[in-house]
Formats: sequence, structure tokens, C-alpha cells
Amino acid sequence: MKTYVISILFFVFVLGIMGVEAGTQQWDFGNLAQEKEWKVANGKWKVKGGIYQETSGAEKAMHTLVGDTKWDNYTVEAKIRLDEGKWAGLIFRAQNEFEYYVFYLNVPSNETEFWRHKKGGGFDARDRLPQQRIPAAGGVKIKNGEWYKVKAVIEGTKYTLYIDNKKQGEVSDKVYDKSGKIGVWCWETKASFDDVKITGGNVKSLAVDSQSKLASVWGELKRE
Repeated sequence: MKTYVISILFFVFVLGIMGVEAGTQQWDFGNLAQEKEWKVANGKWKVKGGIYQETSGAEKAMHTLVGDTKWDNYTVEAKIRLDEGKWAGLIFRAQNEFEYYVFYLNVPSNETEFWRHKKGGGFDARDRLPQQRIPAAGGVKIKNGEWYKVKAVIEGTKYTLYIDNKKQGEVSDKVYDKSGKIGVWCWETKASFDDVKITGGNVKSLAVDSQSKLASVWGELKRE
């Protein structure tokens, strides 16, 4: 009887651990079908060679969103390359296509910026925040044509920001303090995005096909 009770308690303990385990979703754009999961707000976006790209560089605050508005505390990251232009980055806590936070790379100033976008006045309507501009730290040099791993850790009203695993700073804001989707963003810039990933307690893990990206890239090469 004692052994039986211990076994039950151990099973309940394991279930408890599994219940709080963080889930992960990732978009490596190796499968062209992944493009359909993203909702484009503005700009011209397409998947080519296993990379998600904005190809026009023509508009302000061009962005596209993915995920669940119920996602609350999470870590979002992506590889970002500014192909032509000055500004590109990550969206988080997106309520809709107008209301969200964006953390982005600024090439001319070698810094990052953090803004709160809002409704009213089009896609470029936004509020300047006290911690808006953050000089690049940890020896990071922001240039065109280079890949950067950009990451934001979202915990309540605190947002910890990284480039290439080097902490750039912490900012806070209470307007979009509950939950929201994620996305990618650029401002009058042609940019490329890859390996977009979210990890969080209420994120449902999805299977990733490790062969799909190789097949997609090979297919693109054969067509060119």
C-alpha cells in the first residue's frame, strides 16, 4: 500500500512538472506553407530560399504577425538581416496590426530602439517611450548585410532585450501588459528574417520538419 501511494504521488508530481513546461513554436521557412500562417499588415512579403523577406522597402512600419493573442510571458527571437535600408526588428505583445511593441536595429546610429505602436493615423502611429533609444552594447556593430540574433524576454511589464545573446538593456511599459502575438517589422527597409522562435508557458509546441528547409533551399536553387 505504501509503495502504491508513493507511486501515485510521484505520478502527480511528474504531471505537475509537465504542466508548467514551456512550449516552443518555430518558423524556419523551409516549408513554403509556413508563409500562410503569417498575417501581413503592409509591405510585400514572401518566402524565398528558406528566408522570410520584405522585398519592397517602400513603406513605413511594414510588418506581419503570427500566433495567439493569449500568449503572455514568453521569449521571442529571430535572425534578422537588413538588406537595404536602416531599420528592422521584432514585434511582441501585438494586440492587432496597429497595437504592439517593436524592438528594432538602427544601422546609422548603431543602436536599438523600442517603440509602442498604436491605433490612429495609420501603421506609423506610435508613442515615444522614455527608454526608446539604446546604444549597442557588448561590442555589437549593426551593419547592413549581416545576420543578427535578436531576442526579447517578456515578463509582465518588463522586457529584456538582446542582440547575439548580449544584453542590450531592460525597458518597461504597462499599456500592453497582458499578452499578444509576435511578428517581424521593418521601416522603409528591405530585410530578411529566419528562425523566428517563441518559447513560453502557454505556447503549444509544434513539430518541426528538420528536412523541410534543406528541401526548400535546394528547390529554389534548381529554379534559378
